[in-house]
Amino acid sequence: MQGSFDSNLEKYGIRRGTSVLLAVSGGMDSMCMANLCRYSMVGAKYEIAHMNFSLRGEESDADEALVRSFASDWGIRCHVRKVDTLAYASENGKSVEMAARELRYSWFAKLCDEFGFEHVFIAHNANDSAETLFLNLIRGTGLRGLSGIRPSNGRILRPLLGFSRRKIAEYAELNKVPYRDDRTNFETDYSRNKIRNVIFPEISKINPSFLKTLLRDMSYFNEASDILDDLYESKKAGFMSAPGGERLCFELKIDALAADRFCSYWLYRLLSEFSFNAAQVSKIENAMRSQSGKEFYSKTHYLVKDRNVFRIYPLQPSSEAHAEIVEVPSLPYAFENCGMKISVLSSPEQYESGADLRSLPRCVHVVSSEKLLFPLFIRSVRPGDRFRPLGMRGFKKVSDFLTDIKADRFEKENAKVLVCRKISPESSAMREEIVALLGYRIDDRFKY
Repeated sequence: MQGSFDSNLEKYGIRRGTSVLLAVSGGMDSMCMANLCRYSMVGAKYEIAHMNFSLRGEESDADEALVRSFASDWGIRCHVRKVDTLAYASENGKSVEMAARELRYSWFAKLCDEFGFEHVFIAHNANDSAETLFLNLIRGTGLRGLSGIRPSNGRILRPLLGFSRRKIAEYAELNKVPYRDDRTNFETDYSRNKIRNVIFPEISKINPSFLKTLLRDMSYFNEASDILDDLYESKKAGFMSAPGGERLCFELKIDALAADRFCSYWLYRLLSEFSFNAAQVSKIENAMRSQSGKEFYSKTHYLVKDRNVFRIYPLQPSSEAHAEIVEVPSLPYAFENCGMKISVLSSPEQYESGADLRSLPRCVHVVSSEKLLFPLFIRSVRPGDRFRPLGMRGFKKVSDFLTDIKADRFEKENAKVLVCRKISPESSAMREEIVALLGYRIDDRFKY
Protein backbone atom coordinates (compact mmCIF):
# COMPACT_ATOMS: atom_id res chain seq x y z
CA MET A 1 0.00 0.00 0.00
CA GLN A 2 2.90 2.37 0.71
CA GLY A 3 4.10 2.16 -2.89
CA SER A 4 0.62 2.88 -4.29
CA PHE A 5 0.20 5.76 -1.86
CA ASP A 6 3.53 7.31 -2.90
CA SER A 7 2.52 6.95 -6.55
CA ASN A 8 -0.67 8.87 -5.79
CA LEU A 9 1.34 11.68 -4.22
CA GLU A 10 3.55 11.91 -7.27
CA LYS A 11 0.46 12.08 -9.53
CA TYR A 12 -0.75 15.03 -7.43
CA GLY A 13 2.58 16.78 -8.01
CA ILE A 14 3.80 16.30 -4.44
CA ARG A 15 7.59 16.26 -4.36
CA ARG A 16 10.50 16.75 -2.00
CA GLY A 17 10.02 19.89 0.04
CA THR A 18 6.30 20.35 -0.72
CA SER A 19 4.59 21.81 2.36
CA VAL A 20 1.54 19.75 3.37
CA LEU A 21 -0.99 20.04 6.20
CA LEU A 22 -2.48 16.70 7.30
CA ALA A 23 -6.05 16.79 8.63
CA VAL A 24 -5.98 14.11 11.33
CA SER A 25 -9.04 13.30 13.44
CA GLY A 26 -7.62 10.33 15.32
CA GLY A 27 -9.78 7.84 13.43
CA MET A 28 -8.44 4.91 11.43
CA ASP A 29 -8.41 6.60 8.01
CA SER A 30 -6.61 9.80 8.98
CA MET A 31 -4.14 8.03 11.29
CA CYS A 32 -3.24 5.61 8.49
CA MET A 33 -2.85 8.53 6.09
CA ALA A 34 -0.51 10.24 8.56
CA ASN A 35 1.47 7.01 9.01
CA LEU A 36 1.79 6.58 5.23
CA CYS A 37 3.08 10.14 4.96
CA ARG A 38 5.49 9.49 7.81
CA TYR A 39 7.15 6.64 5.91
CA SER A 40 6.71 8.04 2.41
CA MET A 41 9.75 8.21 0.14
CA VAL A 42 8.42 11.33 -1.62
CA GLY A 43 10.03 13.62 0.94
CA ALA A 44 7.34 16.28 1.46
CA LYS A 45 7.26 18.42 4.62
CA TYR A 46 4.32 17.66 6.90
CA GLU A 47 2.47 19.21 9.81
CA ILE A 48 -0.73 17.99 11.47
CA ALA A 49 -4.01 19.80 12.14
CA HIS A 50 -6.59 18.43 14.58
CA MET A 51 -9.92 20.05 15.40
CA ASN A 52 -11.65 19.01 18.63
CA PHE A 53 -15.36 19.49 17.89
CA SER A 54 -16.40 18.98 21.55
CA LEU A 55 -19.21 16.67 20.44
CA ARG A 56 -18.31 13.55 22.45
CA GLY A 57 -16.95 14.92 25.72
CA GLU A 58 -14.03 12.90 27.08
CA GLU A 59 -13.89 10.82 23.90
CA SER A 60 -13.18 13.96 21.84
CA ASP A 61 -10.42 14.93 24.27
CA ALA A 62 -8.96 11.42 23.99
CA ASP A 63 -8.89 11.76 20.20
CA GLU A 64 -6.96 15.00 20.60
CA ALA A 65 -4.49 13.37 23.02
CA LEU A 66 -3.80 10.54 20.57
CA VAL A 67 -3.09 12.93 17.69
CA ARG A 68 -0.83 15.09 19.87
CA SER A 69 1.09 11.99 20.98
CA PHE A 70 1.49 10.72 17.41
CA ALA A 71 2.81 14.09 16.22
CA SER A 72 5.21 14.26 19.18
CA ASP A 73 6.59 10.79 18.43
CA TRP A 74 7.05 11.81 14.80
CA GLY A 75 8.67 15.09 15.85
CA ILE A 76 6.42 17.41 13.82
CA ARG A 77 4.24 20.39 14.72
CA CYS A 78 0.62 19.69 15.62
CA HIS A 79 -1.95 22.48 15.29
CA VAL A 80 -4.96 21.95 17.57
CA ARG A 81 -8.16 23.96 17.90
CA LYS A 82 -11.10 23.23 20.20
CA VAL A 83 -14.53 24.54 19.14
CA ASP A 84 -18.11 24.43 20.42
CA THR A 85 -19.77 22.92 17.36
CA LEU A 86 -23.28 22.74 18.85
CA ALA A 87 -23.23 26.43 19.75
CA TYR A 88 -21.97 27.39 16.29
CA ALA A 89 -24.68 25.26 14.63
CA SER A 90 -27.40 26.85 16.78
CA GLU A 91 -26.19 30.42 16.24
CA ASN A 92 -25.97 29.99 12.47
CA GLY A 93 -29.04 27.80 11.89
CA LYS A 94 -27.05 24.89 10.48
CA SER A 95 -26.98 21.15 11.01
CA VAL A 96 -24.22 19.78 13.23
CA GLU A 97 -22.61 18.11 10.21
CA MET A 98 -22.60 21.33 8.17
CA ALA A 99 -21.36 23.37 11.13
CA ALA A 100 -18.46 20.98 11.72
CA ARG A 101 -17.56 21.09 8.03
CA GLU A 102 -17.53 24.90 7.93
CA LEU A 103 -15.47 25.19 11.11
CA ARG A 104 -12.99 22.62 9.90
CA TYR A 105 -12.37 23.87 6.37
CA SER A 106 -12.29 27.55 7.28
CA TRP A 107 -9.62 26.77 9.89
CA PHE A 108 -7.58 24.74 7.39
CA ALA A 109 -7.69 27.69 4.96
CA LYS A 110 -6.52 30.03 7.70
CA LEU A 111 -3.62 27.73 8.59
CA CYS A 112 -2.59 27.52 4.93
CA ASP A 113 -2.55 31.29 4.62
CA GLU A 114 -0.68 31.76 7.89
CA PHE A 115 1.96 29.05 7.50
CA GLY A 116 2.19 28.71 3.73
CA PHE A 117 0.95 25.13 3.28
CA GLU A 118 0.59 24.27 -0.39
CA HIS A 119 -1.88 21.42 0.17
CA VAL A 120 -4.21 19.94 2.76
CA PHE A 121 -4.56 16.15 2.83
CA ILE A 122 -8.04 14.84 3.75
CA ALA A 123 -8.44 11.11 4.49
CA HIS A 124 -11.57 10.33 2.47
CA ASN A 125 -11.51 6.79 1.08
CA ALA A 126 -13.30 4.88 -1.68
CA ASN A 127 -16.19 3.93 0.61
CA ASP A 128 -16.73 7.58 1.53
CA SER A 129 -16.96 8.45 -2.17
CA ALA A 130 -19.48 5.67 -2.83
CA GLU A 131 -21.56 6.80 0.16
CA THR A 132 -21.55 10.34 -1.20
CA LEU A 133 -22.83 9.05 -4.56
CA PHE A 134 -25.78 7.38 -2.84
CA LEU A 135 -26.51 10.46 -0.72
CA ASN A 136 -26.53 12.62 -3.84
CA LEU A 137 -28.89 10.22 -5.61
CA ILE A 138 -31.31 10.28 -2.68
CA ARG A 139 -31.28 14.07 -2.41
CA GLY A 140 -31.31 14.71 -6.14
CA THR A 141 -28.22 15.42 -8.19
CA GLY A 142 -26.83 16.34 -11.57
CA LEU A 143 -24.12 14.40 -13.36
CA ARG A 144 -21.43 15.95 -11.15
CA GLY A 145 -23.06 14.38 -8.08
CA LEU A 146 -22.64 10.93 -9.63
CA SER A 147 -18.87 11.42 -9.52
CA GLY A 148 -18.74 10.98 -5.75
CA ILE A 149 -15.95 12.85 -3.99
CA ARG A 150 -13.45 14.56 -6.26
CA PRO A 151 -9.78 13.65 -5.70
CA SER A 152 -8.79 17.31 -5.53
CA ASN A 153 -10.42 20.67 -4.97
CA GLY A 154 -8.07 23.63 -4.88
CA ARG A 155 -5.57 23.03 -2.09
CA ILE A 156 -7.52 20.00 -0.84
CA LEU A 157 -6.13 16.61 -1.90
CA ARG A 158 -7.46 13.14 -1.01
CA PRO A 159 -4.62 10.62 -1.41
CA LEU A 160 -6.62 7.70 0.09
CA LEU A 161 -9.55 7.99 -2.30
CA GLY A 162 -8.46 4.97 -4.33
CA PHE A 163 -8.29 2.68 -1.28
CA SER A 164 -11.25 0.85 0.24
CA ARG A 165 -11.98 0.99 3.97
CA ARG A 166 -11.14 -2.72 4.17
CA LYS A 167 -7.72 -2.14 2.59
CA ILE A 168 -7.01 0.66 5.06
CA ALA A 169 -8.08 -1.53 7.99
CA GLU A 170 -5.68 -4.25 6.83
CA TYR A 171 -2.87 -1.68 6.67
CA ALA A 172 -3.68 -0.42 10.17
CA GLU A 173 -3.59 -3.91 11.62
CA LEU A 174 -0.42 -4.95 9.80
CA ASN A 175 1.48 -1.79 10.77
CA LYS A 176 -0.03 -1.46 14.26
CA VAL A 177 -1.26 2.06 13.57
CA PRO A 178 -2.89 3.55 16.68
CA TYR A 179 -6.37 4.99 16.16
CA ARG A 180 -9.66 5.57 17.93
CA ASP A 181 -13.12 4.53 16.78
CA ASP A 182 -15.84 7.17 16.75
CA ARG A 183 -18.83 5.30 18.18
CA THR A 184 -21.22 7.55 16.23
CA ASN A 185 -19.94 5.96 13.00
CA PHE A 186 -21.66 2.72 14.02
CA GLU A 187 -25.00 4.35 14.80
CA THR A 188 -27.73 4.95 12.21
CA ASP A 189 -28.89 8.41 13.26
CA TYR A 190 -27.30 10.04 10.21
CA SER A 191 -28.12 9.29 6.56
CA ARG A 192 -24.51 8.48 5.70
CA ASN A 193 -24.30 5.95 8.53
CA LYS A 194 -27.50 4.23 7.36
CA ILE A 195 -25.98 3.84 3.91
CA ARG A 196 -22.69 2.61 5.39
CA ASN A 197 -24.05 0.22 8.01
CA VAL A 198 -27.38 -0.93 6.56
CA ILE A 199 -27.59 -0.45 2.78
CA PHE A 200 -24.04 -1.32 1.68
CA PRO A 201 -23.95 -4.68 3.51
CA GLU A 202 -27.15 -5.67 1.70
CA ILE A 203 -25.80 -4.56 -1.69
CA SER A 204 -22.60 -6.54 -1.11
CA LYS A 205 -24.73 -9.68 -0.83
CA ILE A 206 -25.89 -9.07 -4.40
CA ASN A 207 -22.50 -8.00 -5.75
CA PRO A 208 -19.52 -8.49 -3.40
CA SER A 209 -17.35 -6.31 -5.67
CA PHE A 210 -19.90 -3.50 -6.02
CA LEU A 211 -17.47 -0.92 -4.60
CA LYS A 212 -14.95 -1.62 -7.36
CA THR A 213 -17.75 -1.33 -9.93
CA LEU A 214 -18.93 1.96 -8.45
CA LEU A 215 -15.42 3.43 -8.45
CA ARG A 216 -15.02 2.61 -12.14
CA ASP A 217 -18.40 4.12 -13.01
CA MET A 218 -17.74 7.23 -10.92
CA SER A 219 -14.53 7.84 -12.86
CA TYR A 220 -16.56 7.68 -16.11
CA PHE A 221 -19.18 10.03 -14.67
CA ASN A 222 -16.43 12.43 -13.67
CA GLU A 223 -14.97 12.47 -17.18
CA ALA A 224 -18.43 12.85 -18.73
CA SER A 225 -19.16 15.73 -16.37
CA ASP A 226 -15.94 17.49 -17.41
CA ILE A 227 -16.87 17.09 -21.08
CA LEU A 228 -20.35 18.48 -20.43
CA ASP A 229 -18.90 21.40 -18.46
CA ASP A 230 -16.73 22.32 -21.43
CA LEU A 231 -19.75 22.17 -23.75
CA TYR A 232 -21.80 24.28 -21.35
CA GLU A 233 -19.12 26.97 -21.19
CA SER A 234 -18.97 27.08 -25.00
CA LYS A 235 -22.76 27.53 -25.30
CA LYS A 236 -23.32 29.78 -22.29
CA ALA A 237 -22.53 33.06 -24.07
CA GLY A 238 -25.21 32.28 -26.66
CA PHE A 239 -27.86 31.96 -23.96
CA MET A 240 -26.87 34.60 -21.43
CA SER A 241 -25.64 38.16 -21.59
CA ALA A 242 -23.38 38.98 -18.67
CA PRO A 243 -23.50 42.32 -16.87
CA GLY A 244 -21.67 44.95 -18.80
CA GLY A 245 -21.82 48.66 -19.40
CA GLU A 246 -24.57 50.25 -17.38
CA ARG A 247 -26.55 47.17 -16.35
CA LEU A 248 -25.62 44.82 -13.51
CA CYS A 249 -28.37 42.26 -14.11
CA PHE A 250 -28.03 39.09 -16.20
CA GLU A 251 -30.35 38.38 -19.12
CA LEU A 252 -31.29 34.95 -20.49
CA LYS A 253 -32.26 34.91 -24.17
CA ILE A 254 -35.52 32.99 -24.37
CA ASP A 255 -35.54 32.50 -28.17
CA ALA A 256 -32.00 31.07 -28.16
CA LEU A 257 -32.86 28.67 -25.36
CA ALA A 258 -36.15 27.58 -26.90
CA ALA A 259 -34.43 26.78 -30.21
CA ASP A 260 -31.98 24.38 -28.55
CA ARG A 261 -32.78 20.68 -28.41
CA PHE A 262 -31.64 20.47 -24.81
CA CYS A 263 -33.32 23.63 -23.59
CA SER A 264 -34.44 22.13 -20.25
CA TYR A 265 -30.93 21.07 -19.27
CA TRP A 266 -29.22 24.31 -20.29
CA LEU A 267 -31.86 26.33 -18.45
CA TYR A 268 -31.27 24.25 -15.33
CA ARG A 269 -27.50 24.73 -15.57
CA LEU A 270 -27.85 28.48 -16.10
CA LEU A 271 -30.34 29.09 -13.31
CA SER A 272 -28.68 26.81 -10.77
CA GLU A 273 -25.86 29.37 -10.71
CA PHE A 274 -28.40 31.77 -9.20
CA SER A 275 -29.69 29.26 -6.58
CA PHE A 276 -32.90 28.30 -8.41
CA ASN A 277 -33.82 24.66 -7.71
CA ALA A 278 -35.15 22.08 -10.17
CA ALA A 279 -38.81 22.69 -9.29
CA GLN A 280 -38.44 26.44 -9.83
CA VAL A 281 -36.59 25.92 -13.12
CA SER A 282 -39.47 23.77 -14.36
CA LYS A 283 -41.94 26.58 -13.63
CA ILE A 284 -39.64 29.13 -15.27
CA GLU A 285 -39.42 26.96 -18.39
CA ASN A 286 -43.23 26.86 -18.53
CA ALA A 287 -43.23 30.66 -18.38
CA MET A 288 -41.00 31.05 -21.43
CA ARG A 289 -44.00 31.66 -23.71
CA SER A 290 -46.19 33.41 -21.16
CA GLN A 291 -46.82 37.12 -20.90
CA SER A 292 -44.25 39.51 -19.49
CA GLY A 293 -44.16 40.13 -15.77
CA LYS A 294 -43.91 36.57 -14.41
CA GLU A 295 -41.65 36.60 -11.33
CA PHE A 296 -39.61 34.00 -9.50
CA TYR A 297 -37.37 34.17 -6.42
CA SER A 298 -34.46 32.04 -5.26
CA LYS A 299 -32.61 32.52 -1.99
CA THR A 300 -30.24 34.96 -3.67
CA HIS A 301 -31.85 36.28 -6.86
CA TYR A 302 -35.01 37.62 -8.45
CA LEU A 303 -36.02 36.63 -12.00
CA VAL A 304 -38.64 38.41 -14.11
CA LYS A 305 -39.81 37.71 -17.66
CA ASP A 306 -39.62 40.77 -19.88
CA ARG A 307 -40.71 40.07 -23.46
CA ASN A 308 -38.00 37.80 -24.97
CA VAL A 309 -35.62 37.72 -22.02
CA PHE A 310 -35.48 36.61 -18.40
CA ARG A 311 -33.82 39.29 -16.29
CA ILE A 312 -32.01 38.17 -13.16
CA TYR A 313 -31.26 40.61 -10.35
CA PRO A 314 -29.43 40.04 -7.07
CA LEU A 315 -31.81 40.16 -4.11
CA GLN A 316 -29.31 42.01 -1.95
CA PRO A 317 -28.08 45.17 -3.63
CA SER A 318 -25.64 47.41 -1.82
CA SER A 319 -26.54 48.59 1.68
CA GLU A 320 -26.48 52.14 0.30
CA ALA A 321 -29.29 51.29 -2.10
CA HIS A 322 -31.31 49.89 0.82
CA ALA A 323 -31.00 53.09 2.83
CA GLU A 324 -34.15 55.21 3.09
CA ILE A 325 -32.28 58.46 2.48
CA VAL A 326 -28.76 58.82 1.05
CA GLU A 327 -27.01 62.17 1.27
CA VAL A 328 -25.04 63.40 -1.77
CA PRO A 329 -22.60 66.05 -0.51
CA SER A 330 -21.08 66.95 -3.89
CA LEU A 331 -20.59 65.87 -7.49
CA PRO A 332 -19.42 63.64 -9.08
CA TYR A 333 -21.25 60.88 -7.23
CA ALA A 334 -21.66 57.14 -7.94
CA PHE A 335 -24.61 55.05 -6.84
CA GLU A 336 -25.66 51.43 -7.43
CA ASN A 337 -29.34 50.56 -7.77
CA CYS A 338 -31.79 48.33 -9.59
CA GLY A 339 -29.16 46.53 -11.62
CA MET A 340 -27.24 49.63 -12.64
CA LYS A 341 -24.12 51.55 -11.74
CA ILE A 342 -25.27 55.15 -11.83
CA SER A 343 -23.09 58.25 -12.01
CA VAL A 344 -24.20 61.83 -11.39
CA LEU A 345 -21.76 64.39 -12.84
CA SER A 346 -21.55 68.13 -13.19
CA SER A 347 -19.71 67.99 -16.53
CA PRO A 348 -19.40 65.46 -19.43
CA GLU A 349 -15.63 65.70 -18.91
CA GLN A 350 -16.04 63.90 -15.59
CA TYR A 351 -17.23 60.86 -17.51
CA GLU A 352 -14.67 60.90 -20.29
CA SER A 353 -12.37 63.46 -21.84
CA GLY A 354 -14.12 65.08 -24.79
CA ALA A 355 -17.40 63.24 -24.10
CA ASP A 356 -20.53 64.53 -25.81
CA LEU A 357 -23.81 64.77 -23.90
CA ARG A 358 -25.61 62.95 -26.71
CA SER A 359 -23.34 59.92 -26.49
CA LEU A 360 -23.61 59.27 -22.75
CA PRO A 361 -25.36 56.08 -21.55
CA ARG A 362 -28.62 56.44 -19.66
CA CYS A 363 -26.95 55.59 -16.35
CA VAL A 364 -24.76 58.71 -16.57
CA HIS A 365 -26.52 61.92 -15.58
CA VAL A 366 -24.94 65.34 -16.18
CA VAL A 367 -26.66 68.16 -14.27
CA SER A 368 -25.93 71.82 -13.73
CA SER A 369 -24.32 72.45 -10.34
CA GLU A 370 -25.28 76.10 -10.56
CA LYS A 371 -28.97 75.19 -10.30
CA LEU A 372 -28.50 72.92 -7.27
CA LEU A 373 -28.43 73.43 -3.53
CA PHE A 374 -26.18 70.89 -1.77
CA PRO A 375 -26.42 68.47 -0.18
CA LEU A 376 -28.67 66.55 -2.54
CA PHE A 377 -30.54 63.44 -1.43
CA ILE A 378 -31.40 60.07 -2.93
CA ARG A 379 -34.67 58.40 -1.89
CA SER A 380 -37.24 55.91 -3.16
CA VAL A 381 -40.02 57.01 -5.46
CA ARG A 382 -43.15 58.14 -3.59
CA PRO A 383 -46.77 58.18 -4.78
CA GLY A 384 -47.47 61.44 -6.59
CA ASP A 385 -43.82 62.18 -7.42
CA ARG A 386 -43.65 64.33 -10.56
CA PHE A 387 -40.78 65.63 -12.66
CA ARG A 388 -40.18 67.19 -16.05
CA PRO A 389 -38.34 64.56 -18.13
CA LEU A 390 -35.51 65.96 -20.24
CA GLY A 391 -36.87 67.34 -23.50
CA MET A 392 -40.45 67.73 -22.24
CA ARG A 393 -42.24 70.98 -21.39
CA GLY A 394 -44.79 69.57 -18.98
CA PHE A 395 -44.58 67.49 -15.82
CA LYS A 396 -45.17 63.76 -15.68
CA LYS A 397 -45.74 61.35 -12.84
CA VAL A 398 -42.67 59.21 -12.22
CA SER A 399 -44.89 56.11 -12.05
CA ASP A 400 -46.37 56.89 -15.48
CA PHE A 401 -42.92 57.50 -16.95
CA LEU A 402 -41.71 54.08 -15.71
CA THR A 403 -44.79 52.43 -17.20
CA ASP A 404 -44.23 54.17 -20.54
CA ILE A 405 -40.64 52.90 -20.82
CA LYS A 406 -41.86 49.37 -19.91
CA ALA A 407 -39.88 49.11 -16.68
CA ASP A 408 -40.51 45.77 -14.99
CA ARG A 409 -41.92 45.44 -11.48
CA PHE A 410 -38.52 45.05 -9.87
CA GLU A 411 -37.31 48.27 -11.46
CA LYS A 412 -40.47 50.14 -10.45
CA GLU A 413 -40.32 48.98 -6.84
CA ASN A 414 -36.65 49.86 -6.51
CA ALA A 415 -36.57 53.09 -8.49
CA LYS A 416 -34.74 56.01 -6.83
CA VAL A 417 -34.85 59.74 -7.41
CA LEU A 418 -32.19 62.38 -6.79
CA VAL A 419 -33.80 65.40 -5.12
CA CYS A 420 -32.80 68.94 -4.25
CA ARG A 421 -34.34 70.49 -1.13
CA LYS A 422 -35.23 74.17 -1.27
CA ILE A 423 -37.15 76.70 0.81
CA SER A 424 -40.40 77.81 -0.81
CA PRO A 425 -40.41 81.66 -1.01
CA GLU A 426 -44.21 81.69 -0.68
CA SER A 427 -44.62 79.61 2.50
CA SER A 428 -41.05 79.32 3.82
CA ALA A 429 -41.63 75.56 3.91
CA MET A 430 -39.11 72.99 2.70
CA ARG A 431 -39.91 71.52 -0.71
CA GLU A 432 -38.21 68.94 -2.92
CA GLU A 433 -37.51 69.09 -6.62
CA ILE A 434 -36.56 65.92 -8.49
CA VAL A 435 -33.21 66.38 -10.22
CA ALA A 436 -33.16 62.94 -11.86
CA LEU A 437 -34.95 59.61 -11.98
CA LEU A 438 -31.75 57.66 -11.44
CA GLY A 439 -30.79 55.37 -14.26
CA TYR A 440 -33.41 56.76 -16.63
CA ARG A 441 -33.76 60.52 -17.16
CA ILE A 442 -32.77 63.87 -15.63
CA ASP A 443 -35.26 66.67 -15.02
CA ASP A 444 -35.19 69.23 -17.83
CA ARG A 445 -34.92 72.08 -15.29
CA PHE A 446 -31.49 70.86 -14.15
CA LYS A 447 -29.91 70.00 -17.50
CA TYR A 448 -26.27 70.92 -18.07
